[in-house]
Amino acid sequence: MAERDADDDGGVGGVRVGIIGVVTLGALSATIASNTNGLRIAPLVETIEAEGLRLRAAGADVVIVTAHAGGRCAAFDNPADLSSCDQNAEMFVVARALPAGLVDAIVAGHSHAPVGHQVSGIPITEANSGGRSFGRIDLEIDRVTKRVVSRTSFAPLDLVPGTYEGAPVVSDPEIAAVIGPAIEGARVLKASAVGITLETPIRRAGAPESPLGNLFTDAYLAAVPGAEVAFNNTSGGLRADLPAGPLTYGSLFEVMPFENRVIAFYLSGAGVRQVVLAQAARRGALVGMSGLGVRVTCESGVPIVVLARRDGSAIRDDDRVLVATTDFLAMGGDGVFTAVTPPDGFTIERDAGTARDVVAAWFKARGGSLREEQLVDAANLRWTLPGPQPVSCR
Repeated sequence: MAERDADDDGGVGGVRVGIIGVVTLGALSATIASNTNGLRIAPLVETIEAEGLRLRAAGADVVIVTAHAGGRCAAFDNPADLSSCDQNAEMFVVARALPAGLVDAIVAGHSHAPVGHQVSGIPITEANSGGRSFGRIDLEIDRVTKRVVSRTSFAPLDLVPGTYEGAPVVSDPEIAAVIGPAIEGARVLKASAVGITLETPIRRAGAPESPLGNLFTDAYLAAVPGAEVAFNNTSGGLRADLPAGPLTYGSLFEVMPFENRVIAFYLSGAGVRQVVLAQAARRGALVGMSGLGVRVTCESGVPIVVLARRDGSAIRDDDRVLVATTDFLAMGGDGVFTAVTPPDGFTIERDAGTARDVVAAWFKARGGSLREEQLVDAANLRWTLPGPQPVSCR
C-alpha cells in the first residue's frame, strides 16, 4: 500500500489531490513466493476507505486510486453499461463496496484488458497492455468549492494510427536516440528463426489439457536428463498462443515473457500424488504435465489417484521421482507444490536454463513442421477425471 498527499504548495491548479496505490489480492501468489516471505496484502476496500478518509481529512479535494488490479470489458459505447464487463472483476467489486463520494477515479491495471466505464459512480480506466493505448478520465471541478461535479471515463484510446484529438502522436527524438540500439537488438532477436514451421496455430485453450501446455511440459522434460515428470502452470505461465507459420523467437517470447528457469528436484511418488490430487480438487485450469498419466476415480466416496509413466508403469508412493518444472512453481508460485515443499525448500538437482530458451532449443532439435493435433492424444489423455472440477466424490 502506497499513497501520496497533495503538495504543500496548494496542489495542482489550487486543487489538492490525494493518490492511493494498491495491488491485487493475488499479488503474492503471482510472483516467486520466496521474495515475499513475511508480507501480506491488506484488504483492498477497508484499506482504500481508511486512506481515503485520512486524505480527505488532510485536505484532499480529489482522491484517486491507482491499482495494479483491474477488470475486463468488451463494449465501450456507453460507460454506464456494464453488460459486457466481468462483473466479478476485482476493481469492480471494490468500487461497488466503497462509500459513495470517497473516491473520484480509479486507474486500474494488471488484467491487461480495456476498461472505460463507471461503477457505482466511480469512473474506472484501464488501457491495453504493451503501450498500445492509454486511458482517460475527465474530472470537472468547481473552482470555488473545489468539489468534483462530474466524472467521465472514456474508452481506451489507441495510439495507432498515431493521432490524439486531431494532433499527431510522435516519439520524442531524445528518448528514441537513447533506446534505439536496444530496440534494434530486440528487433533482430525477435525476427530470428527457431527452426520449425507451425502448420496450425498452437493454442493454450483446451480442457483438461491444452496443446501449448503439453508442448511446454514436453520441452521441460526433454531438457532435464533423468526427469520422469514435468509440470507447468499453463493458465498463468503461458501468455499467448503460437501463430501458424515459420516460428520466430519473438512469437515464443510473447508466450513466455518471464525469465523463469527450468529446474528439477526430487519428490516421492506420494508427493506427486498429493500434487495432482490437489489440482483435481481446485477450480480453474489444471497444471500442465508431461511424462505422466493421471486417472482419478471415485470409490466409496473417496478419490483414488492412479499415476502412470509414459511406458505405462505405475508410480508407487515410495518411488523417488525427478520432477522438472520452473523455479517460479518450485518456490511456491500458484501454490502447485505448497503442500509438498520441505521446510527449507527443495534441493535443486538440475538447472536447464531459461524456460523460453529451453523451448526454443526443443524446437530447433525437432525441426520440420508441427500441427496442434499432434500435441494432444485424445485416446490417451494426460488427465482423466471422473467429472468436472473441482472433483468431489461425495
